[in-house]
Amino acid sequence: MAIAAHHLFFPAAMLQAVAAVGVWIFAPPGFATPFWHAHELVFGYTLAVAAGFLFTKATAKTILTALALWTAARLAWFLPPDPFALPQAVLTMAATGTIAIIGARGFLRGIKRGQNYVFPVPLAVLLLCEATSQVPAVGGSPRIGAAAVMVAVFAVVGLILAMGGRILGAALSGLAQRSGGERLPPRPGLELVILAALLATALSLLAGAPAALLACCAWIGCAAILARLADWRAGLRLASLDLLALVLAQAFIAAGLAGLGARVLDPPWPESAPLHLITIGGIGLTTVTMMVKTAVQRDRRPMPAGVIGSAAALMSFAGLARAGVFLFPGLAYPLAALAWIGAMAIAFAWSVAARGTR
Repeated sequence: MAIAAHHLFFPAAMLQAVAAVGVWIFAPPGFATPFWHAHELVFGYTLAVAAGFLFTKATAKTILTALALWTAARLAWFLPPDPFALPQAVLTMAATGTIAIIGARGFLRGIKRGQNYVFPVPLAVLLLCEATSQVPAVGGSPRIGAAAVMVAVFAVVGLILAMGGRILGAALSGLAQRSGGERLPPRPGLELVILAALLATALSLLAGAPAALLACCAWIGCAAILARLADWRAGLRLASLDLLALVLAQAFIAAGLAGLGARVLDPPWPESAPLHLITIGGIGLTTVTMMVKTAVQRDRRPMPAGVIGSAAALMSFAGLARAGVFLFPGLAYPLAALAWIGAMAIAFAWSVAARGTR
């Protein structure tokens, strides 16, 4: 029986994204914790997207086993941690480990250049972070778990900046040449600066480094991303909505880094504001766009511009509203949540309808 991983994991990821945000915002107080919310978006939603994208050569048995483990782990996290913390930890490690190992093997099979060996690294980091995040389940400090989730977020962002940057660079270069312009040459040195600055920013946040050091790291990363976006401008005039959405996601990450660095200026916004520009605008917009784009390419279907445009607009609004929640806390929280849920619901409905017409 032939099974395509994206037909299963992408809809599952969309449903998980709705649950992780909907429960967090609309469930009774105390039902969900901030750790649960962050953990399930990183190790639930994001890893399901990765599985759908990377399991291209996996057998049906492997895909179904990974999906079963992932689903069991997600359901376990709806149980109260006392007395289910240990079963939750075991299931979530099994699910994350399975997806990370199979995904890394998929990356390694497709590697043709030495510099691309960097791509499996974030998956290894995610697996290590997942293991560390379960320290509270065996009596460790909750701070360790929260720090592990933060590192995982930056590992996902690093993967988006590296892999997404190369996908966009190649696509926009082709568009520039087709319009009579010159080839947009890759700039591996700039990519290295971006990733190094991102790593330094993450370490500065975790270590509680002086605001000036954090600003230096974050602003260098922001400037490097903006420089790469400027390199791509020749191809943007002909870019389709899916490519524009991915470019916008990179701009959201740059804006988030700029906001993190602005701590040195004692801004009125909390640290969570720029972090949500990175997570919702950067990760959310990239992943929802890539799920639709990947499904279209693999199923050889026309690009649904309306779906891409609507989901991207809602996700962008969600990122901006959540970042500005300190201005209108009673209104921005539910609006951001509804926009996120709306973006995922549109993508899910299209995914189900597209499968039904094949």
